Amino acid sequence: MVLFFAALHLKQLSDVYQATTENNRIVQITQKLANLVFELQKERGLSAGYYHSRHTKSLEKLQQQRAATNHHLSALQKNENLALLNTIQTIAPHKEEGVTKASSPNLADYHNYIEGLRLGVDDQSVDSFFNVYSNLNQQLINLISQLQLKTHDVEQQRAFVDLVNILRVQELAGIERGRLNQILSRIEFDMHEYHQIQISIVQQESAIQTALNTPIAQNRQFIQDVTDSTANQQIEKIRARLNTDMDVMAIAHDISSVISYSGFIELDPITARNLHPQRQTEFNNLKESVYNKIIQLSRLPNITDTQRTTALALQQAATTYFGSSASSAIYERSKAKQAMKQALNDLQHPPSPITSELWWDLASQRIASLHKLVISITNQITQESKKSHDNAGFTLLLYLITLMVAIILYIKVNHNLSSSLMDKIAAIAKQMKHMAENPKVELEVNAEGIDEVAQMANSLNAMLRERKKATAELSLAGAVFEHSSEAIIVTNAHNKIELINPAFTQVTGYHIDDIRGHDPSIMSSGRHQQDFYEKMWNSLLTNDRWDGEIWNRRKNGDTYPEYLAITVVRNDKNEIVQHIGLFIDISNRKQYERDIWYQRNFDTLTTLPNRTLCLERLTHEINQAKEQDAEFAVLMLDLDHFKYINDIQGHPTGDALLSLVSSRLLIEMPNQGFVARIGGDEFLIVLPQFINEFEVEQLCISILRGLEKPFNVNDQDDKDVEITGSIGVGFYPADGDDIDSLLKNTETAMYQAKQEGRNRFKCFTPAMDTVMRERIELEERLRKAVVRNEFFLHYQPIVDMSNSKVTGVEALIRWQDPTHGLMAPDRFIQVAEEIGLIIPIGNWVIEQALKDLAEWRNAGIDIKMSINMSGRQCQQKQGRKFVEHLSNQLGYYQIPAQSVNIEITESMLMQDTDECMNTLNCIRGMGCEVYIDDFGTGYSSLSYLKNFPISAIKIDRSFVDSALKSQSDANLIKAIVMMGQSLKMDLVAEGIETEAQWLLMKAMGCNYGQGYYMSKPICATELKAFIQSQTSQQPPSNKTVKYTHDI
Repeated sequence: MVLFFAALHLKQLSDVYQATTENNRIVQITQKLANLVFELQKERGLSAGYYHSRHTKSLEKLQQQRAATNHHLSALQKNENLALLNTIQTIAPHKEEGVTKASSPNLADYHNYIEGLRLGVDDQSVDSFFNVYSNLNQQLINLISQLQLKTHDVEQQRAFVDLVNILRVQELAGIERGRLNQILSRIEFDMHEYHQIQISIVQQESAIQTALNTPIAQNRQFIQDVTDSTANQQIEKIRARLNTDMDVMAIAHDISSVISYSGFIELDPITARNLHPQRQTEFNNLKESVYNKIIQLSRLPNITDTQRTTALALQQAATTYFGSSASSAIYERSKAKQAMKQALNDLQHPPSPITSELWWDLASQRIASLHKLVISITNQITQESKKSHDNAGFTLLLYLITLMVAIILYIKVNHNLSSSLMDKIAAIAKQMKHMAENPKVELEVNAEGIDEVAQMANSLNAMLRERKKATAELSLAGAVFEHSSEAIIVTNAHNKIELINPAFTQVTGYHIDDIRGHDPSIMSSGRHQQDFYEKMWNSLLTNDRWDGEIWNRRKNGDTYPEYLAITVVRNDKNEIVQHIGLFIDISNRKQYERDIWYQRNFDTLTTLPNRTLCLERLTHEINQAKEQDAEFAVLMLDLDHFKYINDIQGHPTGDALLSLVSSRLLIEMPNQGFVARIGGDEFLIVLPQFINEFEVEQLCISILRGLEKPFNVNDQDDKDVEITGSIGVGFYPADGDDIDSLLKNTETAMYQAKQEGRNRFKCFTPAMDTVMRERIELEERLRKAVVRNEFFLHYQPIVDMSNSKVTGVEALIRWQDPTHGLMAPDRFIQVAEEIGLIIPIGNWVIEQALKDLAEWRNAGIDIKMSINMSGRQCQQKQGRKFVEHLSNQLGYYQIPAQSVNIEITESMLMQDTDECMNTLNCIRGMGCEVYIDDFGTGYSSLSYLKNFPISAIKIDRSFVDSALKSQSDANLIKAIVMMGQSLKMDLVAEGIETEAQWLLMKAMGCNYGQGYYMSKPICATELKAFIQSQTSQQPPSNKTVKYTHDI
């Protein structure tokens, strides 16, 4: 069998070698055919030139070319070439009349056929010789195209395609060369023959495009180079020149035809007027046609100067002939008629644009370039064919040598194998017998080699390895069964327990001796109904498995949840033989799920329901109220100033306070009441059952009174915390028939309670919604104002009451709202405090005030600047940031700290004593003085004045305004002055609006005065002018101005 396939492959290699040999011959013949086509093309063109010129020089060139053609024809007509070509069906040339009467020749008769054609050219007896030459060339090109089919090499076939395409381009170029050479050799230009040339040019361009589609980049570039060559560009110019001459000849011919129509040229204008009207109309139409043709002729592009001059002469002659009407102009018309005929004759017989010799050289250059590409392609095909032939021969020879060596080795190896085969079989049989006698023994049969015996030994070893692997897997399965963390139970077909693992005992407390042979129902907890077990068994019978959660009972009687998966085992007959159950104790997971549910729905700090559970409860109450057409109330409680407690006393204190507040709320809750913590310091109370609104109001009062009692957050009497709350009340469905609207309106009522002073409750009314929207709108506009920088500062002078000189100013902020105009500070400062915008606003005030102060100082005005400080700017980290920002701005504008006063209120000193003390000490340490503003309106305390770094007291304007009317207020001011003097503090009287107030405050001992009596708050530019125009005189008397509150 091996020898058969070897011989078969040898035959295939031999066929390949013979095919490459034949391919070599095909390539050689192709080269000869291509060369013969090239020579016949030259002979055809030279024959055309000689046929019409009969020049001796042309005959000499023709005879030389005929000798070259005969040489290449003889090389092709060798017997070995003809034998191969005769096997190919070719397309014979067309028979031409006068050339031959016999059938078209085959390649062997080409020599005689061509000689007869040459005789016809020499004696001018065959006019169609050009087409005969062309048909011969086409037959040769078709031969090459059919030779392509003889080769089976893909690359050679591609090269053959390129070769045939280039030969066709070369043939069409040769036709153009020969026909135009034929025309140029004549005396007159033949329009019909040039039309044939134009057809061949179009065919030539199409053939070039086909050739350019070659996948071989080298050939494609060569063709492109030929089309871009100088010779080809000159040929294009000659074509364009000839096309123009053809157009000129055609128009001239048309004019000649028109003016010769019915004696038109013999008819003068005078005679034409006496013709019949119809004949006269024809005459005028023909005259107009002549003029149009002459204009068309003169407008042709690319005509020569001679042609343009001739056309102009024709136009002038026609104008003279048709334009003269006098009988005395007969002589001029006669001259014009002759001029017209001469011009038309000149235009119809233009001179040749190029000599036949020059045309032949140009066209031959392009054809020679194409022939170079033909030679290159045939050489390429020859090289590839020779390479394939050599490779095939080498492969055949190498295979023969290899085959001989293999046969020799086969004979020798076969002899050696046959001698050792019996020994190996005997050894394997002995080992197999030993393993059969002792199944537990683990042996491995020696399996050297690759013969059938070795394969049998390898198969036996594989069986042994599989047995060992199965034993190991069985051992592993036993280990998994014993040590699995999942409990495993196995029952028989009758659902009686057969086997359990240690994990089963650990979970249930049962050992195998306790339950072997029992039904698993011995562990039933009794929590499941009968239909539960029916569904379980139905799934086992239909799906062969069941899994799910189930409650069972341990040996000690405790019930527990487990996740159980039961699988049915069937035999080959599809009968149930066993049930295998795996389960885990999920008691911990259940507890974890309960813990997760609790964390998701309850607040860990207060143990109250959180927002999630609260919304679920509200949804339930709304649905129930809809079904029963009932009402219920919702209370939203928000602790007042809770953030200050967090900021001042720390979050641990705040958390403890929230826990205590939750406990008091639970105490106040009626039956069925529901309370939840829905935010940081916000609580929501749901009252599903209430008698009337009065009952809700009483509950609100009770809650507020309960909150008013101090909270001992750390079990220390001196650490009690006091806090109040604001409550908003909403009723379903009057104040909202869905959760969002009900909560929104209840929250609006709560914010209204805060707006009205806190520590109170408010029931929602539609008007509150308007107030809330206005508040929200104000907050939004205020945020935009910070971004858009819509604030500006006014300054109110502070005057030394001893000399009436301005010693300082207080910076007062103003807001120019784009929609609401100028906004007073009391309308937005408190809101800015609450929403946290006071920090960026305060920073801006510092920057702008110090910038203006720096400009005044540069102008020689040395005064102090008083800047108000908010309580929010003094708390915790904000105090340090305020000091840092102030210090940076002082350094930036190079202002000494002694030129700046910081004004604070009494309430600031109570909010965060330690932090406020640190901040004020830092400000004082920088060199700035600290003024206490609006003194007497808050919790005035001598201890604050003593312990805090206060430099001056500003007496509130309310006392100044009533001092002249109330003796007690006057005495209070005097007491404040004396207290300040005893502490060596300066006294500033605010709100002085009249001369009487000025004199009273000065008499009481105030150092400085501030108010509309001296100046209202003015902008920086006005203040500069005000100070520069100030004199040392006292303020004018009897000056009364309207008072406006400023912050």
